[in-house]
Amino acid sequence: TQEGRLLDVPDMGAVFRSHPDGSNMELVAWGLRNPQSLLFTENGDLITGDNDCDHGDEERLVHVVEGGDSGWRIGYQFAPLGRAGPWNTEQLWWPRHEGQSAAIIPPICNIEDGPSGIAYYPGTGLNPTYAGSIFVTHFKGTIAKSGIYTYKVKPKGATYDIADAKPFMTAALPTDVKFGPDGRLYTSDWADGWPKSKRGRIYTVSDPKHVNDPPIDPGSRYPRGASGPRGHGAGLASLVVSPGGILATVGVAAPGAVAAAWCVFHPFAASTQSHRNDPGPPFGRRRPAGVAGPL
Repeated sequence: TQEGRLLDVPDMGAVFRSHPDGSNMELVAWGLRNPQSLLFTENGDLITGDNDCDHGDEERLVHVVEGGDSGWRIGYQFAPLGRAGPWNTEQLWWPRHEGQSAAIIPPICNIEDGPSGIAYYPGTGLNPTYAGSIFVTHFKGTIAKSGIYTYKVKPKGATYDIADAKPFMTAALPTDVKFGPDGRLYTSDWADGWPKSKRGRIYTVSDPKHVNDPPIDPGSRYPRGASGPRGHGAGLASLVVSPGGILATVGVAAPGAVAAAWCVFHPFAASTQSHRNDPGPPFGRRRPAGVAGPL
């Protein structure tokens, strides 16, 4: 770090926190494999999507907790006996279940393949049914299998359980999703296939009945002309005050606030033989209703 400290997590993905100039960098959470993006909810909770290792496991919606270990180690990718070692045999990637290691924070639920972009609905642009929704892009290399899903969570002990999961956009190959200052959903599209298509696109999505709703003011946490306590729909998607007054943002910091940049890091892990046809856990990706117990 700039201060001369060593943050050493070479065998797993991790979440770090720092000020925008790179100072005061901290290790927040670890044990992830291949996370691509992060979001804060209006309660200050940090959530990410994490990819599988192609050994019969499944992708995960992860509640990132300060000091938390999600269980992954790079050695599982190349376990001597195959099959990802303890990652599979001890079912570390499953939502909380009896007999699971108490040393890890298990995922909220298992989700569709290839999570990349992730965003939290700020309350404008769509309709009120999306309040509390987590939008995740799923990149699978073909438009027939890719798209955007929405997930809603509910409290379960000190963490969350899945409340609802459904497709939002299909027949597309999205790589990322974000909500703009105008309240609209923006998504980048790869076109098709794994190689660079050289014809990517950007789409915007909004509800015609709400397209003229007051947009979010980039200098405020509320829609223009609005004020009041924080809640669903209050604030810019990428501008959320976390507990302790630290501001996590990729844009404009509110006057007087302390800005902080959050990032994810993951070591390269080569894909190996897929075991997609193996029996999955009872919390299948098509019905992600696994219980995430108390931390």
